[in-house]
Amino acid sequence: MPDDSDSTVSWLEWKKDSTERLTKMSESGLKSALYRLLLDDLPAFQEHVCIKRIQSAAFEHDKETCRVLQVDFAMAYSCEYQNEIQSALWARDSVTLFTGAVFCAGTCKTFLICSDTKDKGKNTVYVFLMHLFDIMSQFTSAAGDTKDVIFTDGPSSEFKNRYCMKLLRSISEKQQREVSWKYFATSHGKGVVDGIGGKAKSLVRQKVMSKDDSTTVNDSVSFAEVATQLMPSTKVVHISQKEIDEIIAKDNPWNDVPAVQGIHKIHVATCLHPDRILKLYRTAGDIYPIAEHILVPTDESSAVTPQPLESSVSSCVGQKLQLQVGDWCMVLYDGCEFPGTVTTVVEDDVEVSVMVPAGKNWKWPNKADKIFYRPDSILRKLPAPSPVGSRMQFQFKE
Repeated sequence: MPDDSDSTVSWLEWKKDSTERLTKMSESGLKSALYRLLLDDLPAFQEHVCIKRIQSAAFEHDKETCRVLQVDFAMAYSCEYQNEIQSALWARDSVTLFTGAVFCAGTCKTFLICSDTKDKGKNTVYVFLMHLFDIMSQFTSAAGDTKDVIFTDGPSSEFKNRYCMKLLRSISEKQQREVSWKYFATSHGKGVVDGIGGKAKSLVRQKVMSKDDSTTVNDSVSFAEVATQLMPSTKVVHISQKEIDEIIAKDNPWNDVPAVQGIHKIHVATCLHPDRILKLYRTAGDIYPIAEHILVPTDESSAVTPQPLESSVSSCVGQKLQLQVGDWCMVLYDGCEFPGTVTTVVEDDVEVSVMVPAGKNWKWPNKADKIFYRPDSILRKLPAPSPVGSRMQFQFKE
């Protein structure tokens, strides 16, 4: 508590007003009250930062080892003319933009889907993602054992819901491989995909405003045609609302969509192939899922049997290790063990800077590889390593 806790201070705080609108309000009170307010919000803030760091590190790691598809909806484009009458403002058509970027073996290929649909729900996401997986194999090749990973932000109206979990299973079955869906921390999903949408809208608008009578963009079809000319390195595709309706009617993907317990807590969902098991993880750094759903096929549908894992996790993990900054430990990431040193401890989460293999020994990577790990990802304490030779390599006694 501050020494002058009885002094009066003023601060700005985001609150909902009488109309339930979020506004910035001026508050005043004792410094001790502000101090307690900050302490109350600190645990949630620490958890958010921890998740952000873990998911961002997983994104960078997966781009090197997996085939990663990052997708997002961009802000819709409003069709306008270089010279238009005032009443045309109220008759403008809009173009829905769905952007994607595929990272594989050090390469990046970008995609842009244009559509006249006004819906960003399950049907649109199903058609767009299925189409991207169909065409991206033409531009990126992946070995048979390579895992596919989808990265998105986490709005429940678009990507984090039971329908997307059913879509994840459909993609895994179609690709005949393990597929994961990973979610960035809230408000931390910016990337290449945001640049694709912004660049497309900017280039098309500049072309329309250039007084080139041969260029008119008044619907999604003409937008896709102009964007194709202006962005040759990006694969531009047009999918109409009619096509979406036809594909949904033919595939009938939502015939059986059971509830998925615990989905609001997760940032990773993995569908194993051919086991047909859906595993939900709190973060990409966790070893044990918080829920497991066994997808058992029946005649024409599938039943989902939730398997709570709390008891199995506690029996496997054992007592939580007491770690301090500077301690050495062995962590588990993506099924592999890595030694490292503790750099930060935030309640139950521990940041560890890990080494990489160097033959039978270990060495520090050129760029520090450190993320936060949950207690169930920290296997055991280690003694400090001993240097081996003159090539900055180390060896552990165990």
